[in-house]
Amino acid sequence: MKYVDLVNIQMGSDSIPTFSRGNTSPLTTHPFGMASFGVETRESMFSLFYHPDDHVTTGVRLTHIPSPWIADYAFFTMLPLTGRRVDLTPANKSGYRRQEALMRPYLLDLTFLRYRARLRMAPSVRGAAFDVTWDQPDETHRLSIRFGRHTSTARVDYAHNRVYGTVTGCNWKTPDNFKMYFVMQFDRPIDRENTVAGTLEGKPFDPAEEYESDKLVLNLAFAQNGTATLHYTVATSFISFDQAEENARQELAGKTVDELAELCAAAWEEKLGKIEIDAVDDDQLRTFYSCLYRLFLYPRIFYEFDKAGNMVHYSPANGGVYP
Repeated sequence: MKYVDLVNIQMGSDSIPTFSRGNTSPLTTHPFGMASFGVETRESMFSLFYHPDDHVTTGVRLTHIPSPWIADYAFFTMLPLTGRRVDLTPANKSGYRRQEALMRPYLLDLTFLRYRARLRMAPSVRGAAFDVTWDQPDETHRLSIRFGRHTSTARVDYAHNRVYGTVTGCNWKTPDNFKMYFVMQFDRPIDRENTVAGTLEGKPFDPAEEYESDKLVLNLAFAQNGTATLHYTVATSFISFDQAEENARQELAGKTVDELAELCAAAWEEKLGKIEIDAVDDDQLRTFYSCLYRLFLYPRIFYEFDKAGNMVHYSPANGGVYP
């Protein structure tokens, strides 16, 4: 790769509300990707959720944030955990070493020190694949999914090792039917007995097949089968669960994290290679291509391909689905 590894996705992220050094978020995503992913170090509802000076992370956020002013929408955060004890509150967080974490446009690789879990992920246009490896194979392995303070749903399909859910969070006026649909597919059975859902305040719900709350937290447990690894995918849609499953089939089925990273890196290389500069030094090269990466993040793709291969999209203007 000639260009993509020059990109520093953290450039411009050293910002606070009272002083901007760029107001950017470090996003691992396809060019114009419909879904993006980033390390969350601050539990911001809609604004910037990452700062490079932080030593603690609350997980990896599925995000659509374009700026702190336009704000994030339809987001949630995933954090690998260990242990039989379940804490649904924001106390679930972990130290990490930013200097050792790999944050690239096409790959995210970091270790959650508290839970001794290494996470690697690579994006597709409308989703991503994840590999989690724990140091303790005999521990109870968990994945916390925190939806924030907006109405969300989650349904656990224990028979097929899946989670179906919706997220409605948005900072702007949207049609009543606005929501992001998502489907998560796991390669290990979900442990019904030890899976817990509840609220951010730590109040657990009675066991059920489906949950709904404006403060929803889902804490999945996985059956202990002698392995310390978990592979899973996340596919999203703004149209329906069926379309999210179709997006998973088109973009994620049968692909490893490394294969998706290679495809994403090639997509970035094609975009970044449109301009070649005669740089004064390496710093100028890195700055230029980091800015060009930022340019190719937006506008976001908001169309999807149905089973017949037609381009269709949900309209946030009136809530309809159109060609």
